[in-house]
Amino acid sequence: MSTNLPDELLALIFDHLAADRAHLDTRRGTKQGLASACLASRRLRRLAQPVLWRQVEVRSAAQVDRVRRCAALSGLGGCVVVYRVLPARQSAPPFPVNKALAASAFLKNVEEVDLSSSQDETLHLGGLVPFSKLRRLSLALFKVSRSPSVAFATLEHLRLEDCGLPGSPAQPWLRHANFPALRVVDLVDFTGDRLSIRPTLDDLFGGDMLGQLDYVYVQAAPVGPAADTDLTRRAPPIFLHLWDAESHVVPAFALFLVLDLSSPKKMLDAAAAWLARPTAAFAVPTPTLVLSTQVRAFASTRPAVASALARFETQCVARGVRLVWVEERGSLAELFVLPEVQQLSRELRAAARVQA
Repeated sequence: MSTNLPDELLALIFDHLAADRAHLDTRRGTKQGLASACLASRRLRRLAQPVLWRQVEVRSAAQVDRVRRCAALSGLGGCVVVYRVLPARQSAPPFPVNKALAASAFLKNVEEVDLSSSQDETLHLGGLVPFSKLRRLSLALFKVSRSPSVAFATLEHLRLEDCGLPGSPAQPWLRHANFPALRVVDLVDFTGDRLSIRPTLDDLFGGDMLGQLDYVYVQAAPVGPAADTDLTRRAPPIFLHLWDAESHVVPAFALFLVLDLSSPKKMLDAAAAWLARPTAAFAVPTPTLVLSTQVRAFASTRPAVASALARFETQCVARGVRLVWVEERGSLAELFVLPEVQQLSRELRAAARVQA
């Protein structure tokens, strides 16, 4: 039946099959389906093969060697857009990160690199520079070297998970000169480069960086009660923070994202308790809290959650805090394109310009 379909429709079908899947087993199934299409006929191979090679994923040293020796990549390397290097933890022998990065010699059009460490290696970002079209970079479990000496001219989205990061207010890690196009930063469970001390946001961001960012997402409280004063005065654009019961960094954030529903009552009680403090202060005149509509769903079936939500809403009214309810989304990027969140972004940027 496929022979009766036009090339354009078949190409759309293959594109849909190759849409990014979060689960590894789903990605494997997609790869197998596209590979089978390549074997079905020359016509299907012509259409499916570029889609099949759109993502390359390696998980072992042997796979790295196979990728480096792969004759097909000499002709299809330009099709690769996403390059994932995800070795198993504590793999033996040690995973050859440098060899994996050397694949940039024939992966000329890669826009996204997802790189994970197997044994907490130190990563020098200069090894990523040959990916000259890189737009999105995700690093996990690395000790990252000091600020790169060269610029990542096209990088728009940076995600750092469980990474040891150097930095100090005198020598911030993220500077406009190195990341001129950066718009989004995700920080997940990050630490400092010594004694597992978490750096403050001032340590990481140069003063010229905050104005260019759409938002910064922080999933682990990186600043202490007294460490965020300068950042607050600068009124950053949007900071999305996954609220938890032990968070004490609320003053540094202009906008909050509440999506952690593992313990909604504890989350709401913590938020209400902070709002009740006489010393509680926000970075902008009209602070806004963005909550998942699932919080209301929990409240409709659990009296304890309903009571906590009522106390929280009372505190919001008392403190002049605006609530925006949005449906749960699959990613922050999907949330950020919502009209109400875009409007909040414009308001916060306007407030920052007035304060400047």
